Parts: sequence; C-alpha cells; structure tokens
Amino acid sequence: MKNMLKIISLQVIIVLALSVSAYAAGASGTKVKIGDKAPEFTLKDFLTGEKHSLKQYRGKIVLIQFWATWCSNCKREIPMLVNLYNTNKSKGDFVVLSILLPSGRSDEKNVKELKKKYKISYPILLDVDNKVATGKYELSGLIPVIGILDKEGVLQFEHVGVIEPDILEMVLDDIRSLDEEE
Repeated sequence: MKNMLKIISLQVIIVLALSVSAYAAGASGTKVKIGDKAPEFTLKDFLTGEKHSLKQYRGKIVLIQFWATWCSNCKREIPMLVNLYNTNKSKGDFVVLSILLPSGRSDEKNVKELKKKYKISYPILLDVDNKVATGKYELSGLIPVIGILDKEGVLQFEHVGVIEPDILEMVLDDIRSLDEEE
C-alpha cells in the first residue's frame, strides 16, 4: 500500500509538472517515454575534454539537462541546478549531466563565464553534432529540457521549460524512497 501511494504521488507530481510545462505551443521535449531506459551516450566535457558516458553513472540518479548558451530560460535555471547539485552530491547517489547544444564560436567564452559566475561544478558536455539531443533522444521543441533517470537509467521524469526547484527535490526524494523499498 505504501509503495502504491508513493508511485501515485510521483505520478501526480509528474503530471502537474508536465501540464505546467506545456504552457507554450510547441513544447515537446524528448521522444524517450517515462519508464523507458534512456539511450546511452558518451560526450566530452566542453572545457576539460574528459569523456563522460551515461553508463558510467549507473547506480546514481542522473539529471540530464539539454540547453544552449543563447537560451535565457536555460541560463535562469543554472543557479537552481548548481544549488540542487551541491545540496545532493554529498549523498553520493546524484549527478547532473548538462548537455550543451552547440550554437557557435561564442559558446566557449559564454560557458567559461557562466561556469565562473555560478560556480558550476557538474560536467557541461558538448553535443557537437546534436547526435545525442536530436538523434538518440529525438529532442524537439523548446529548451531547457530536464530528464531525471533512476539508478538503473530509466527515465522517471521529464520537464520542458524552467522548473521550480521544489519539484526536482520531490522527484529526487520519491526516486530515493522507491529505491529504499526495493
């Protein structure tokens, strides 16, 4: 009974978040469905060149953010993601993978400035040819897009547009509590 209530509460949160996020025509997100395993990928950190693959984070809750430096809503989300990451990284079960959609020569300068300004410590990965965003995840519509994967790499939550941090914290808590009961 307790499991069922938690699953229902997670579903209610997801429905509310998705309905709020559909505020704009064309809001779409990815073609990966809630409950599906997320497509694997390997991308390089934009500034360090270090490779990150999704499978290296199995056993952790993974927040994937698709964004671009020209997107004002994406930049508005950065302080919230930095706080969420800093608050949760000490638990050892959470990582943020920020996937930058390329937009030109100014990306490097803009990313360096944003990283310094907001003290971003999570990886910013460059999807050079959009093979991950538009290929594997079939991203379309507005950005930013956030997806949260459970420890097995299954999509549990997706949101298009700016999101309230409380919603993300509730989703993380629900995923953790479901993991504890298994």
